[in-house]
Amino acid sequence: MDLWFDEKNNIAYIVLTGTLNKDIVLEALESTINCDKYKNGMCRLWDLRNADFSELKSEDIMSIATKSCKLSSTVSEVNVAIVVKDDLDYGLSRMFQSYTNRTSQNMVFRTIEEAEQWLMEVG
Repeated sequence: MDLWFDEKNNIAYIVLTGTLNKDIVLEALESTINCDKYKNGMCRLWDLRNADFSELKSEDIMSIATKSCKLSSTVSEVNVAIVVKDDLDYGLSRMFQSYTNRTSQNMVFRTIEEAEQWLMEVG
């Protein structure tokens, strides 16, 4: 996992590569929100373009979404952009979006630039 922060634009960048599973995603979320540089209300941009979603099942997506929604409101009620590379990943990310839109505003994108633009507009 690569993690960096754009404090000027209030965005945490989380980059995951390789084969994803529920534990990897949840560990990345925990590492991000527990980092000293993470500020309450900070937007999150998940760059998953080089990640392999083939091991993630729909119940894993639901579990990740449930855990995300149970975080404190200053962590869960933020804008989240997910960037993916292909249709399958896009579909799984939209599933996550549908499970979590009750607590935060999520969008799925194909490019970092689109994701950043959206986060800066809504954030």
